[in-house]
Amino acid sequence: MTHKTNHFILSFPQISYASTSLDLDDTEAYPYFLRTVPSDQLQAKAIVEIIRQSSNWSYIGIIASDSNYGGAGLSAILTHVSKINTTEENEFCIAFQYKLQKHDGPTVASQVLSQLNETELSVIVLFSDVSQTREYFRALDDVLQTLKGSEGARLRERALNVIYIGSDSWSSDQETFNLYHGVVFKRFIGVGVYTNEIEGFRDYLQELNSTNYNSIYDNTPSNYFLKWYNEYTEKNNWKDTIKDSKFDDHSSTTADATYAFGQGLLEYIRSRTNPINSSFETVTSEFFDTLKNISFTSLTGNQVSFGSNNQQVGRYYIVGYEDGAFQPVGNYSASKLFYENPYQNTPSICSAPCKGGQRRKSTSPCCHECVDCAAHEFSDGTSTMCSACNQTYTHNTEHTGCIAVTPDYISFTSTFAVILYILIAGGLVAVVGIVAIFVAKFHTPVVQGHGVFVYVTLLSTCVVLLASTLLFLGESSDLNCNLRLAVPVLGVSSLFLCVSCLTKTVILKLRALQITKFYIIQLLILVTGLMTQVLIIGLVLFFRPMKYEKREIKRGKVYGECNFKKDTPRMDVLLYLSCFLIFVGSLILSFLGRNINENYNEGKFLAFQTIAMHIVIVAFIPTIMLLEGPVLSGAWAVTTVIMCFIVLIVLFTPKLYIIIYRPYKNQFIEELLPEIPRTNGVIREEDSMDL
Repeated sequence: MTHKTNHFILSFPQISYASTSLDLDDTEAYPYFLRTVPSDQLQAKAIVEIIRQSSNWSYIGIIASDSNYGGAGLSAILTHVSKINTTEENEFCIAFQYKLQKHDGPTVASQVLSQLNETELSVIVLFSDVSQTREYFRALDDVLQTLKGSEGARLRERALNVIYIGSDSWSSDQETFNLYHGVVFKRFIGVGVYTNEIEGFRDYLQELNSTNYNSIYDNTPSNYFLKWYNEYTEKNNWKDTIKDSKFDDHSSTTADATYAFGQGLLEYIRSRTNPINSSFETVTSEFFDTLKNISFTSLTGNQVSFGSNNQQVGRYYIVGYEDGAFQPVGNYSASKLFYENPYQNTPSICSAPCKGGQRRKSTSPCCHECVDCAAHEFSDGTSTMCSACNQTYTHNTEHTGCIAVTPDYISFTSTFAVILYILIAGGLVAVVGIVAIFVAKFHTPVVQGHGVFVYVTLLSTCVVLLASTLLFLGESSDLNCNLRLAVPVLGVSSLFLCVSCLTKTVILKLRALQITKFYIIQLLILVTGLMTQVLIIGLVLFFRPMKYEKREIKRGKVYGECNFKKDTPRMDVLLYLSCFLIFVGSLILSFLGRNINENYNEGKFLAFQTIAMHIVIVAFIPTIMLLEGPVLSGAWAVTTVIMCFIVLIVLFTPKLYIIIYRPYKNQFIEELLPEIPRTNGVIREEDSMDL
């Protein structure tokens, strides 16, 4: 066709019912072209909207026939995808774009299967005509038949579950579905031009025959078609099946185009008041303007009008295939999609989602690798970075977050705890035994010698100290930390004060002062010392309380520590000073009275007890500095138990020995020697020493 002829043809107003080519969108190249079917540009946009609607479809493949139809559709899809990726956050990528040329089916099928094997792609757009679509499916079937083993079965299942989005060319082709649906694919979303059946048209076709019109059109050219139609339908028995047949997709757009042309011509003629004597170009332009501005409701119920792009407002059916038939499941109209995708929960992605404890390492805009997070880091699998847990925290089992690390502590059921229970029980049994024997021999010199209340205080303190060792078991707290400080310190101070009151240096000094009821002075010394210590401990805990803190020793290992609260007055110095004075004072008094003659060599035992207790304390000081965590707690408990056993063994064992095995020594002098001289009723000191 020559350029002159082509230009002449394009000078006539035309209304197409089936031309969807994107080339015809060019109104300058085709100034007098209208159409009642939407452009493939809109079809491409509808396809992209279907993909965009599903948030987990970020990786898709495109197969297009190597034709004007397929090439233009592919280009339009890529344009819309690029626009979306530029303006929106949810980016999606094109995994591949293959063009189906003649005999290229096997190559394309193999490439598609390779993509399915290497990625998590599940959606393929097939923008192709019917013949190329069938060639591709046939080639895919042939390749799938060659796959063997479990891997082949897996890939066949993957291929069968691919979601194909079909263009309007093959989305309603029943023959294609009869051949390949359920064989090489079973998931399908189609896009088809929106059509309505013309009411009464089916009955009209069934009744149409040439004899009905002979009286009017007899021997006219139009009658030839009616005769042919009648002969064809009778030969193929078509009229018997027309009742249940489906009309072609373009039946309604054909009717719309026909009526639009007729309506436009009628309005143009009515608008003329004078005979048409203008030039061809003028008439053509005027007639085209009339056509372009018409608006009416067609026989199909469609509202027919042409927009600025010289085409009717496009509408598409979204088509599914179920039970061997095509079913409308949605529509696309006025750039809006009305469709609920049944496959939207099926992901179509390049890479499988990362698991908890893995980060995404991008290899392309839509593809990534999953990299394990380091120890004590976490990730929910969607982040590109792993986050580190804070100190004293570690990752949970799934590595998706952090949980507090339980500090190491001495369990109530541990071996150490069991041994401690045995020691506590042994100490308590010893205390109960001592109390029972002392009660039985309450009025003997051993019991009454230096003040019963001092012994009562010693034994009570031992009970409290033994019980306080339980504070060092289990996980600590702020309250527990303060009790760990107050109870042992006060108890040990009480032990040293009691020992000081029992030393011969104190007792003889009181006797020298002729204080007969010296136990009252002992009581005052003991109470004053304890109350002073209680006051100091109270001040320390009020102004500088102990706080329980977790400290990370190494990753995943945390110790709980009791430390004085920071940025508070150093009241703890008073506690150190008071303890030092009590301990040193007790040591000096015991040392001075070690060789003073007294019944049962008691001075030596007190001195030995005091020295032993000081040795334990001196050994404990570096322990505090060197040990930490549960070992330090165990050291506190052991030290406390040792202090109690020193008192029970060194101080009370000699007394029990006298009471049980040397009862004749456990009598008052008055009972043994009633004739010993007395001064004012009191035995002289030198006489008692001789005894």
